[in-house]
Amino acid sequence: MKKLFFVFTCLLTLFLITPAVHAAGTYEVNTLTTNVTVYEDGKIDVVQKINADFSNCENFTWELSNNYDYEWNLAGQDIMKHYQWKVSNLNVEGYPFTLVNEDNASYVMIAEEGSVINGKNIITISYSMQLEDLGVGNIQKFSYTLLPRVPAKVDCISFTINMPEIFDIEALKFYYDNQLVNDTNLDFNYQIVGTSIEGYVNTSTEVYRNLNMTLDLAYDYFTFKQQMNVSILIVAVSIVTVIASIISFILFGKDGLILKAKTCLPPDGLNAASVGYVCDGRISYKDIACLVIEWANLGYLRIEEVSDVDNLYFVKLMDMGKERWKYERKLFNALFYEREEVFANELDKYFYPYVTNAIKEIETIYSKNKDNRIFTKSSLIMQVLAFIFAVLPIFIGTTYAMYYKYYHLELSMMAGFVVALVALLVELIWYTVVTHKNSLIKWQYIGSLIVCVLVSFIFSYGYNYLFSITINTFGVCYATLVCTQIVVLVMLFMDKRTALGKAWYGEILGLKDFIENATEEELKVLIDDNPTYFYYVLPYAYMLGVSDTWFKKFSSFNLPLPSWYKGNKQVTLHLFEPRYYRLLDIIRRHITVHSILHK
Repeated sequence: MKKLFFVFTCLLTLFLITPAVHAAGTYEVNTLTTNVTVYEDGKIDVVQKINADFSNCENFTWELSNNYDYEWNLAGQDIMKHYQWKVSNLNVEGYPFTLVNEDNASYVMIAEEGSVINGKNIITISYSMQLEDLGVGNIQKFSYTLLPRVPAKVDCISFTINMPEIFDIEALKFYYDNQLVNDTNLDFNYQIVGTSIEGYVNTSTEVYRNLNMTLDLAYDYFTFKQQMNVSILIVAVSIVTVIASIISFILFGKDGLILKAKTCLPPDGLNAASVGYVCDGRISYKDIACLVIEWANLGYLRIEEVSDVDNLYFVKLMDMGKERWKYERKLFNALFYEREEVFANELDKYFYPYVTNAIKEIETIYSKNKDNRIFTKSSLIMQVLAFIFAVLPIFIGTTYAMYYKYYHLELSMMAGFVVALVALLVELIWYTVVTHKNSLIKWQYIGSLIVCVLVSFIFSYGYNYLFSITINTFGVCYATLVCTQIVVLVMLFMDKRTALGKAWYGEILGLKDFIENATEEELKVLIDDNPTYFYYVLPYAYMLGVSDTWFKKFSSFNLPLPSWYKGNKQVTLHLFEPRYYRLLDIIRRHITVHSILHK
């Protein structure tokens, strides 16, 4: 589990990191000409011409003027908000280019990797961006970076900014590296011509210094187009996913009331392994180990302890006939492999393929055979779909948060995919624990649930942290997280049983209830009727996680050890309990170790 979490964390970190922008080589800018056209709806068209002398400059990078940090005083508190307007229609005449988003800024990287820009060139960059409401009440503002921080001096700057309407000239400010230009030594001049701002700088600027303009505007200066509220759309999709899963559960997955049968015996027609499948829809190696013990109870073999603490000795007592399932006969014959005796540590040399085939045959009998099907086909299909679509809100939410931060769709979708995979892993852990409820004792089940809750908390915290460093608003975060959890909850109980499956499951639950609540008088009657009753039920009790209770129920009975067991020394039933668990553990390990090593 820790290794998987580490791998997913590394993948997520890899996807979240963008290439560092840089400009390898040197260049000197002779003139920088900027023409900006601002429209009434907040759209902005920009054309910048950079006349420069390049000297072996690889991957020349230029920052776009689409991000700003504004400090507002809201309700008596100073709050800093970051704005990054979406860039569109980006183009560089005559050069290949790439848009890169890094450190809350957007850059255009010009020229392909490995290529070189030489000599004097004029690079023309054009792009559009769309202003949006600032989200701080009736306030509007327009800013533009006339000169970004570049590693070069600029000899001459000229600019024209065409505004859509008249504005308050007193609200217009120019800053050179966060200092009013009037307080600097720049040869800076500008004039207002109608609704246009025209200006120039004839002084060479210093490297890594920027020139900005800001203009406070009337609250109704821009008439923004009504934008689709993506947050509401994401929440709506998440809610629709929940509604669809609930409807699917009602139509295809609702099991209804399962009545516990009053019984003291396993369901007729099922063996220890198939009972395991009826309980949780899968066959485990523990189920196969219990099946071997069941064979011993039925007189097919004897199990002997040997001096080797990690070994057992199996002795064949009789052949298995057609009274047992075909897969049982093949598995039993493979156990002895044309011999009458075999050591447990010899099984892993050849036995594991037969175990694997037996598991597949059991699953086929109870999943594909129409007459024996335990779960309805439609419910299993819907459960798989619910399993996948449960993380759809997480995927959309992560993609939205990352895109808001970096404006890079491919990167955002990759991050969404990785986070969704982690969510699927958490979902799988929950599914495994819940479906194995009947084969776990109470403290194991509670402990497993605690682990599930902790894993879910860690994931939720990480998901919340992702939003805190990207979009910094949590409505979408909480909505997608809650909707995913609801769909997961629905998915866990989506597997609807057939009529036969419900009947068998009711008998299994009835047997478990009897094991936990049977009185001494009831057990005495059963033992008198069948002296081997305790050992006959024991494998089923072990599979249902109540074998310790079963042993305690018979602690006052003077029962002999089972006829199929031969130990190193004589022990009582009380001392036989840990030996019994050891038998099952050795069998389970020797029928699985080889298969694990070969996967």
